[in-house]
Amino acid sequence: MELPDVSRPFRFLIPLILVVSFAFQGCSTVFRNSVPERDGEVKGEVSSPVHVYRDRWGVPHIVAETLDDLLYAQGFVHAQERLFQMETERRLASGRLSEVYGKDALPLDRFFRSLSLKEKAGEMYRNLSEEDRRLIDRYVAGVNRAIETMKKPPPEMRLLSVEPEPFKGSDVALTALLKGFGLAQWLEELAYRVVLERAGEEKLKDILPFREDLYGISVIRHGNRESLNLEEADRLLTALLSFPLFPRTGGSNSWVVSGRKTADGLPRLFNDPHLPLTAPSVWFENHLIAKGFEVYGFSFPGAPFVVIGFNRHVAWGFTNVMMDDADLFVEEEGEKGGYLYRGRERKWEERRETISIRGENPEEIVVRKSVHGPLIPSLFPGLRESFAFRWTGYDAPPGHLTALMWLNKARSAEDVISALSRFSFPAQNVVFATSSGDIGYVLAGRIPKRKKVHPPLPVPGSSGEFDWEGYVDFRKNPKKLNPPEGFIATANFPPLPPGESPYISSVYEPPARGRRILKVLKGKDVFSLDELLALQTDVKLEPAEREKSLFVKILGKTSGLSEKERKALDLLASWDGSLNRNSAGGALFEVLYEEVLKNTFADELGNEGYRIFSRT
Repeated sequence: MELPDVSRPFRFLIPLILVVSFAFQGCSTVFRNSVPERDGEVKGEVSSPVHVYRDRWGVPHIVAETLDDLLYAQGFVHAQERLFQMETERRLASGRLSEVYGKDALPLDRFFRSLSLKEKAGEMYRNLSEEDRRLIDRYVAGVNRAIETMKKPPPEMRLLSVEPEPFKGSDVALTALLKGFGLAQWLEELAYRVVLERAGEEKLKDILPFREDLYGISVIRHGNRESLNLEEADRLLTALLSFPLFPRTGGSNSWVVSGRKTADGLPRLFNDPHLPLTAPSVWFENHLIAKGFEVYGFSFPGAPFVVIGFNRHVAWGFTNVMMDDADLFVEEEGEKGGYLYRGRERKWEERRETISIRGENPEEIVVRKSVHGPLIPSLFPGLRESFAFRWTGYDAPPGHLTALMWLNKARSAEDVISALSRFSFPAQNVVFATSSGDIGYVLAGRIPKRKKVHPPLPVPGSSGEFDWEGYVDFRKNPKKLNPPEGFIATANFPPLPPGESPYISSVYEPPARGRRILKVLKGKDVFSLDELLALQTDVKLEPAEREKSLFVKILGKTSGLSEKERKALDLLASWDGSLNRNSAGGALFEVLYEEVLKNTFADELGNEGYRIFSRT
């Protein structure tokens, strides 16, 4: 019997094995050479020894004599572990992604060049006090020291042939502006605009929390359905939401319970910002220690201090207020090429920008600004509108950049409130607890004062009737200290009862999470730590019983269901309303809920319109 010749296929397989083997060896070398030294002394521009110790979870504990040296070391460690992340966010915010990724990144670069975050960042840095600038500079010096002493750049940068550039003090302000912009409430205006143009005013009012007594005006229309083209808006939104800086779903929770309601008599604070789970994480966990300064918690790579955390006297947590902190003004163009404002034509402020594009010729764009803010590229081709972007971030004083330092240093409720008076954007619900037993809440962030409150839609800019008139005095920001009920909770629901001043917003997250938290916290006089921890991971969907019953009732009357569909209906009917990971009934409910929403809106909004509406 003649044996088959197997040598022929192996002639091709052996080179392939060799190529794969060498590739793995090469990757191993690339990654091994990019791993930072885990522990040891931070050298460079320090006045005394600075040490970094990483625990078994990889969390760095940084110990220094002075705050200046501590911030230097924090910048060093951030860059050691997250330089590619920091570089990518800097390029995104300044409109320089095309230099690395080519023409596919052009829409994002045009958009962010128009936003002018880089220009605002430079202004904030230049106007810092001498002391604050020194602290920011110390952090940046540590970042640059890490870049200078790296054996090789991070593997992502090497694969993309990108050389790390030195960081500047204004880049810290740029990081703050980018994070704040990611939580600004402007995409909602676009989503409701889509509904208005595609489905009409009456249906918009059906889904919008529209209150004539609040707004005092009707919906303002621009353009018409036939001229609305949503493809570009959908593409830009898809690109934006690919970055974890722009979370549009999920919400965030926090609650603080006084010692009167805990078994051990100590106040307890819980917080979950619900930011996307990404690699690398949005957050960077670290422990910072210097003489007279110690704080543990989560920072943002690219910026100093701790955002959410605790020291030996105070703990605090953040959730998004969802404040109406941004407006899109539709500017009316004049006959002479300017724009109309309060009865006369004004000239645009203009500057030219050159966008370098990998593998292509550079592109030059003109960036314009009106009295309301920078013009962002038209998101609705065919309507021929110019949208000016008004946002609290553009008015942020430079002291915002060191507000977290004062929060990190806080020793009392009064210190917390004082520190948060320096915080400008994005507006945050801050709950806190102190070692002396106080619990409290502060709405941190500047609240715009509007001449006329309006629905969450783009508004005309020419009349000036929708202009902002400065900001609410921080003393009028909502606050609580040691409330009689013994707890405070936030979950992106209104911080004030309807009709109370100042006006915060009219669009919030669905109330299910907040109702669940409040129901549990009101349900007992005293909680053990385990019971409070269980609430942190609670998966009960409060409104599910009502919605599930409605689905079961309607589907149960449907004739012609298959055996498989009947089994699915029985599964849904027996579901207990919990969304744990093994819940088949929960998965079925979520898919059904999504399909009902899609079938309700997509036929009138169109596919692109529905995607915009459903993701904001």
